[in-house]
Amino acid sequence: NGFQLRGLIKGFDNFTVLLETEGKQQLIYKHAI
Repeated sequence: NGFQLRGLIKGFDNFTVLLETEGKQQLIYKHAI
């Protein structure tokens, strides 16, 4: 959808990416990327 995320990739698996931004962690599904 054009929304940009910046952060540090802390981990990932087959379906998700764990991103840390400003001390907060976000779990993002790869199908949404």
